[in-house]
Amino acid sequence: MRESPKIKILLRMKKAVIYIRVSTDEQADRGYSLGVQQEQLEKYCLAQDIEIAILYREDHSAKNFNRPEFNKFLTYAKSNHRKIDYFLFVSWDRFSRNAPDAYQMIAKMKKWEIEPQAITQPIDFSVPQSKIMLSIYLTLPEVDNDIRSEKVRMGMRGANKLGRWANMAPIGYTNTRDSDNRPIIVPNEDNRELIVWAFNEVKKNYRPLDEIRRELNSKGLKIAKTSFARMVRNPAYVGKIRVKAYKNEPEEIIEAIHEGIIEESIFNEIQLILQGRIKKLKKRRSFKHRDELPLRGILCCSKCGKHVTGSASRGKMGQRYFYYHCEHCKTERYRADKANTEIELLLENLSVGKDVDKLYTTIIESKLKGTPKQIANKKGNLTKEHNKLKNRVKNLQGNFLDGDISAKDYSELKALLEHQIFDVQSKIDTLKKNKTSFSEKISQSVHILSNILESYKSGSVQDKMELLSSIFPERFTFEENKVRTQSINPAFALILKYSGELKQNKKGQKSYNALLTHLVIWLGLEPRTLSLKGRCSTN
Repeated sequence: MRESPKIKILLRMKKAVIYIRVSTDEQADRGYSLGVQQEQLEKYCLAQDIEIAILYREDHSAKNFNRPEFNKFLTYAKSNHRKIDYFLFVSWDRFSRNAPDAYQMIAKMKKWEIEPQAITQPIDFSVPQSKIMLSIYLTLPEVDNDIRSEKVRMGMRGANKLGRWANMAPIGYTNTRDSDNRPIIVPNEDNRELIVWAFNEVKKNYRPLDEIRRELNSKGLKIAKTSFARMVRNPAYVGKIRVKAYKNEPEEIIEAIHEGIIEESIFNEIQLILQGRIKKLKKRRSFKHRDELPLRGILCCSKCGKHVTGSASRGKMGQRYFYYHCEHCKTERYRADKANTEIELLLENLSVGKDVDKLYTTIIESKLKGTPKQIANKKGNLTKEHNKLKNRVKNLQGNFLDGDISAKDYSELKALLEHQIFDVQSKIDTLKKNKTSFSEKISQSVHILSNILESYKSGSVQDKMELLSSIFPERFTFEENKVRTQSINPAFALILKYSGELKQNKKGQKSYNALLTHLVIWLGLEPRTLSLKGRCSTN
């Protein structure tokens, strides 16, 4: 009988990807080393006759699988999983410190027929009971992580309660250490003025937060939209720290040891604005103010009566020219510099005599004579209310410590009282600001009244808009190279009438006397009565 030929079977050598991982704190606290792990894995593969296909060295936390080197392994395994038998590491805490994520990743590797294995904590996946040991190996690192995280959290919370900022420094501050080598933050002098400017702009309450943020970026302090919103609400800028509520402990505002950048009164006023507690004083405008277009928002189209906007065009030589134009009827368009000049010529005709200055000052001072006393009385009442609320907080703490009220009730009542204290303190701070000399404020106002054109020219775009709106309540039109409006503020018209003749025009200058004369209040016959004569355009 003929013998069958011998069949020679060649067995493929098993291949493995080896993975070593360490994070900075583990290496410092526990003595882990990438080199030690690599040596252990190489000896294991040599003893088990396993070929090492590729090695990945990770220096990243195992809280999740979003790790640079592990992601490289996943990309490699996706196209080469048929050539890989094992994914080897020293222990399961090198693989993951998050049990739910670890189970999902093990299931994914099983689909690729790659077996994850810890050489010092081996698991036989063919034995169902081994899953018990696997759950222990995966859960213990997660518990250890939670314990360490809790220690860090409580340490930082304890530091915050002592008035020490223990997190990453907020924008405008720098992390450093004091003479006792404890963490502290100090103002960054390069950004201090920009931070103060930003808070003052928010306090004015007439521009959107994002518009202020974009201008802050253009000034050199780059900050994201959400970061800016957090910044203007952060009490760290007034030298305080917000300690958030935790378990049975309510939220607290603690006096910090670091230096504040912003005055507390300004910060408190901003918080009320952001909470919608103060009515907006100025209408927000969606356009960006430009010095070349100060009348944008004040002009209306002479054809359709709609709002007139403005923009720039570039000439052949690259020079930019600014124009006002109507976006509705598309028929009106004129040079911005011409309209701007005509407005200035109109203001040049306005003149208030020195005698009227004195009379105006005397009347206002007499009206405000009782104001300082009223403010003092109001401040005294608010101070009493503030002290009363403070005492209520102390009594509430005593009731809580004696066990008369629950932690939940204590937290809610304390939050309510602190909110009331915050409101009262804001009112007190506002009154302190108003304690400045009324005579000085009156002098400033009268100076503007006596120097309208100079005040207009030297002011910002917003100042120009406010000045024009206060004198002329209705919008202007521009036609036949002349600006026109429908009415003038009655109070200002009366002052102007008592000043006598309007300012005389220079030789060759266009006259706006006719327009102003028709808009000014007529004093009438004896007995004098006030009425408006010609509250209409001179068209």
